[in-house]
Amino acid sequence: MIGKKVSQGTVNKSVLDQYKEIYSMYHHATRLIKEDNLDSAELILQEIFNAHKDIQVPIEMYKTYILLLLTNKKEKQARLFLSNAPDEIKYAGEILQIQQKYQLVVVEKDQKQRNYMSKKMMYSLISILILCMIGIGLKKFDVLNRPEKASKDVNVLKAQIKDLEDKNKTMEMQVNEANKKMTEASASKQTEQQENQSELETSKTNSLKPDTVVKESVESYEKGFKHFQNKNYEQAIEQLKLSYTLDSTNYSSDDALYYLILSEQRMNKKTNVRPYISEFVNQKNEFFKKSPYYDDVILMQARWFITDGKNKEAEKLLTEIVSKYKKEWTANTAARLLKSLNK
Repeated sequence: MIGKKVSQGTVNKSVLDQYKEIYSMYHHATRLIKEDNLDSAELILQEIFNAHKDIQVPIEMYKTYILLLLTNKKEKQARLFLSNAPDEIKYAGEILQIQQKYQLVVVEKDQKQRNYMSKKMMYSLISILILCMIGIGLKKFDVLNRPEKASKDVNVLKAQIKDLEDKNKTMEMQVNEANKKMTEASASKQTEQQENQSELETSKTNSLKPDTVVKESVESYEKGFKHFQNKNYEQAIEQLKLSYTLDSTNYSSDDALYYLILSEQRMNKKTNVRPYISEFVNQKNEFFKKSPYYDDVILMQARWFITDGKNKEAEKLLTEIVSKYKKEWTANTAARLLKSLNK
């Protein structure tokens, strides 16, 4: 890849071949989606996840597959697929938005139990209401067919009937309220499904075309890196920002953010690049955690900790660099800074 450190060696060919294979399959699936052949596209995307469990599948493929399942009215399958996704995918901002928008939040066991108890309670209320009505009928029948009873007993029975009728009215109100809530919830869900269907139709020409976004992101990075090499830092910043904004999860995203930091610093040494450094260090994407620039970036972070007087935080990062990156230039610099802190 353009801009990667030579000392890191070449990328494992088998891994590259797997990524080439899944992107080829993915592009085929997106072409089928454009042709409205959604079932075939779904099978191809499903094969990507089933056949490549040993590598991290890019997040855009997860988004496409989930949206496609929803388009094919397979909400349960989408929810199950999402519940089995890795945590870094499941809790990514873009995926959480889809979960919220299409109500794909995985229902926990205790929530299912509460829903079950709620339904059970409603059915219990209906059963009690029926029993009350039967009781009222029997009481009235008994009074009408036994005129020989004393008036005192009749008054007692009338009081019992009135009590049952009052309870019956209360039960009816509770059942009506429960039915009302169920009707409102059903109507709300139906409206939302209609809105979601409309959104999904639109997404067939927008959201289901992430391959274009990835391609544009990589192309912008390559342009930005060339500008950086030619010391055209202003143009480099523009292209690198565009690349990272388009897609912060593809294999060139760590390169884009690293050279954006360097371009900003060389353009103006007083520019505050701390937000970019924090973004790089806190990224959960494996391309950042295994990036050949990771030690360079945490060395920058250690220096700003020293500037802020946070020597303990700085010492922790410097020790990590010396321990894990012994063959890199950053280890020598980190060791020198550690000595100055311990004087």
